[in-house]
Amino acid sequence: MKKIIIQIILCLFALGIFFASASPVESHWEELGEKTVIGWFMEQENSIKKGWSEQNQKWYPHESLEGGNPTIAYGHKLTDEEVKNQTFKDGITEVEAGILLLSDLSKALNSLNIPDEYYKTLNEWQKFILVDYQFNLGNMKAIFPKMYVATVLKDKATMLKEYKRYYRDADGNRHELKGRNEAIYEIINTHF
Repeated sequence: MKKIIIQIILCLFALGIFFASASPVESHWEELGEKTVIGWFMEQENSIKKGWSEQNQKWYPHESLEGGNPTIAYGHKLTDEEVKNQTFKDGITEVEAGILLLSDLSKALNSLNIPDEYYKTLNEWQKFILVDYQFNLGNMKAIFPKMYVATVLKDKATMLKEYKRYYRDADGNRHELKGRNEAIYEIINTHF
């Protein structure tokens, strides 16, 4: 079921429908304001448009804040193979960047490994937070186990204690993901 939903979203995105603020796909996400879900992730992942060439109308790999392999567009961390093969050396269009983000979000959702019988009991906000953390961290259960359990159980008090995320730059300095933390705080405070 999850894979079918992602395939439908990919089709809608490719047709340009996904960006419509009144889209039926977005009916449960109106509280995000004017933004669609994909727009929320785009803003959180690269609101400064790092790596965007206005002249070429393409995204190019750029240095990741946390070091390691470069990132392109909306939070896609290049794999070692993509770096070796120079997969993105010619850049990607905005549509390709959106499709790449949706593919990464689909991978994040599937890598949560939540059995369907449990997944069906989660509301949209639980799913949203779980996918956001999995996408952003890579392994929510291992890195944020208390937040994971609190989200699944709708334990607002624990979520408010555990939600903050940080990253370390290439020099090892710790920085808060302030904008993302504020957005998640608002979601938790409003919907749990």
